[in-house]
Amino acid sequence: MSTTDTYPIVLACGIARYDRVPPWRWLATGSSTTRESMHYFKRIRAALHEAGFSAHHTLVDWAGPVEKRARELGCEVDSVLALTGRAKVHIIAHSMGGLDARWMIAKLGYAAAHQRLVGRQVADP
Repeated sequence: MSTTDTYPIVLACGIARYDRVPPWRWLATGSSTTRESMHYFKRIRAALHEAGFSAHHTLVDWAGPVEKRARELGCEVDSVLALTGRAKVHIIAHSMGGLDARWMIAKLGYAAAHQRLVGRQVADP
């Protein structure tokens, strides 16, 4: 199977994205290489793109409650689905991003919109 046959990949970040708060907020104005290397997911999206995959960063509330972050993640998933024309996504989640994704899937009706959730949660219930 080629990478063009796969579902797009959504990267769901954990709480307190350091690249979105002072003093690191200036990174948003740097070159795309700087932004990618200093992003929460540290070049993962770029590596996936280089391997031929469609991968997408998400932007959810910095430290909001899981219900809010899950709704925002759902909007991000909807945007990726609309952009790519695909019916489902793969989700790679870290920490609270895993909680957000699980809430989105279980409570907000996104079970049919995701193919696989892969997460690395530390101390998740």
